[in-house]
Amino acid sequence: MPAEDFLAAERFHVAQMWWIASELAYRNANVHLRETNPFDFYDGLEVRAEGADDFVFCNFNGAVHVLPGSQHTIIQPAEIFGAQSPHDIVKRIERLTGWLGAGGPSTTATLAYRAIAAVLTAKANSKARFLTTKLIDPGQLFNHGYDTALGGIEAHFTDRTPSALTGFWQVTANSHIVAVFSESGWLFLPRRKPYDLMAGYQKHRREFDDLSAAVLALINRAAHVNRQIRQHSGSIFD
Repeated sequence: MPAEDFLAAERFHVAQMWWIASELAYRNANVHLRETNPFDFYDGLEVRAEGADDFVFCNFNGAVHVLPGSQHTIIQPAEIFGAQSPHDIVKRIERLTGWLGAGGPSTTATLAYRAIAAVLTAKANSKARFLTTKLIDPGQLFNHGYDTALGGIEAHFTDRTPSALTGFWQVTANSHIVAVFSESGWLFLPRRKPYDLMAGYQKHRREFDDLSAAVLALINRAAHVNRQIRQHSGSIFD
């Protein structure tokens, strides 16, 4: 089968693109993620360093587009999912862009990115359809049980200019908002106080796998409580 004809399920594409994008941000200073054309053909993540023209586009269809200057390299899904290690793909992207990949201390933004990637990966085999989009209006959380966390989110929005309202990512399961991550390092859950990702990271001796396990446990616990309150039958996380 030709490489360009390779297709995996959406859940694997989204989780893998998030992992690649978050790893690039973690390994390269001042790199941030931006949502592009939600639910369109160009739905994905733009990975770009501040002030740089070069960028990487992780398309949720499974391909990675590397655009340093006028060049355009496409890494096809078959190459990505057939690689011995996704780290090889990240290093290949860095060679194409000229990014150093030197790494550095985790930031609040990179912790949020990596936590989202970990959640999507862990939920790849869930019955529910897990996706991410930017949170634009905190008011939309009222219908999802965020009474406790909403004040914390609104405080962040109050301190930001409209043009800077880009740092909140909602994770949805079957279109129901189950978690909101902020690039300032907070996890917002229904009926719970905001969780400080950096404090959790330090508590777990800067072991990211331990932090991601704690985050996943918090999300699952919040979903269980929410389900009991709403008297839903069955779990959206099965």
